[in-house]
Amino acid sequence: MKKPLPSLRHAAFLMVPLLWCGCIGYDSALLATKTNAGIDVDMKPPTLEASLARRELAITPSFENGKTPPLVASFKVHGPWVFASVGSTFAGGDAAATMTGQYGTTNAGPDAVLDGDTVLATRPTSKRGWFGRKAKVKLQEPGEVRPLVFGTDTSAGIKVAWSGMTAQYPDTLRAGFHRKELALAPVSIVSNSPSEFRVNVPSFLATTDAGAAVSSPTNTRLEWAQYFAVGAAADNLAAQPQIREAMVRRIDPAADKYVKEATAAAREAGQKLAAELSTRIQPLTLAETKEHLARCATPQINLLAPAQAQDLGTQAESDLPAAKKVWLAHLEQKALASENNHPGLNRLLGGFR
Repeated sequence: MKKPLPSLRHAAFLMVPLLWCGCIGYDSALLATKTNAGIDVDMKPPTLEASLARRELAITPSFENGKTPPLVASFKVHGPWVFASVGSTFAGGDAAATMTGQYGTTNAGPDAVLDGDTVLATRPTSKRGWFGRKAKVKLQEPGEVRPLVFGTDTSAGIKVAWSGMTAQYPDTLRAGFHRKELALAPVSIVSNSPSEFRVNVPSFLATTDAGAAVSSPTNTRLEWAQYFAVGAAADNLAAQPQIREAMVRRIDPAADKYVKEATAAAREAGQKLAAELSTRIQPLTLAETKEHLARCATPQINLLAPAQAQDLGTQAESDLPAAKKVWLAHLEQKALASENNHPGLNRLLGGFR
């Protein structure tokens, strides 16, 4: 018979020795949540809760200038109490950076995955750990193996459980939505040079989007979508707009309207930028085209990768109109994809003025 996974409250007891030895918050990051939307009666420990409750905890290294590895957790609820529609996200590493950095956008695919590395100028050290003990900061080095602990426990509806500790009476009664999430992730050094240290945590992602439709006792419907992934799979999921909707949806209609209006305004501004760039780029000579392609690949503008700019420059030498067409299509895609690209596009336009 399989033993059930430990809950968050059991994990709390496990945290004490980990904090004592100086692990969590130094060479590993902890993220945990507990959500209750309904009725929760439990005898271990004694609990009686009829509410909407959300508990969140993060213990993570804080590096120079307050930099930390990316972690994110969100929760939304809408509708009648016990039968509410709920959604939650729980992510770390590149997946967390992508979920938040691509918030509200329709960007998708490998190019939408954002780098969640924390860039430091000096190697991390520590003089004092938990409870005044000396902390030994030993971040995971390349080639070293450390475990990633990641789990969730979700129930929706009615749950009655017996453990045998309360005779013939159940010791757990739940009605509504209940979810627990826990991740203990090692912090790794992924790049080690004299002037730059890059650290990160593994990518992990768990999302839930569930709702119940009840029109009569004989007509009840449960809709449920849940994802759980780590590594590249978590990155790929975070790059999908449908997954990020679990964060974007709002219970406030005014806020939802604001997001839609802001998205439409950004797209309209992008269309204007793309149209103006098209009128300026079409009459460029070969030399001018190659110059602007090179400007697109600079860190200040960063609209083309250097290799991509070089390939387009080579193509322009043999077929200038085709190279311009490819370039303009790329710039238009950038303009419409995200408002974050507009500053770079405006700087590119500034070169024509």
